[in-house]
Amino acid sequence: MFLAKAGPKGRVRWAIRLGDAGSDTGPEIEVAPDGTSYLTGTFVNAANTRRAFVAKVSPNGQLLWTAESSASPFATLGELSLGPHSVNVLGRFISTVTLGNFKLDSAGATDFFLARLPR
Repeated sequence: MFLAKAGPKGRVRWAIRLGDAGSDTGPEIEVAPDGTSYLTGTFVNAANTRRAFVAKVSPNGQLLWTAESSASPFATLGELSLGPHSVNVLGRFISTVTLGNFKLDSAGATDFFLARLPR
């Protein structure tokens, strides 16, 4: 997948590549008032394991940080909102998934989680 910024006349100012060797999905993007972009997505690597991630991209197209889940049979981040000092994400998983220092165990089928990251 890629993230790009275009100017008022449609000219591409910058573009960056994200993801891995397998299938990639980037369902949600939010842009802060200062021009910083936040993106959630899901990627499948060469070992065919799935991970979800949140990325922060500077106004000039530099990847500032990413936070990603552990490998999971099904992990996805879909909704994203920006608070005054946080990035809030809603995702789904089955089985067990780790986000940062938090290990989440599923109660059965597909479960949801809400995470708050510092901006």
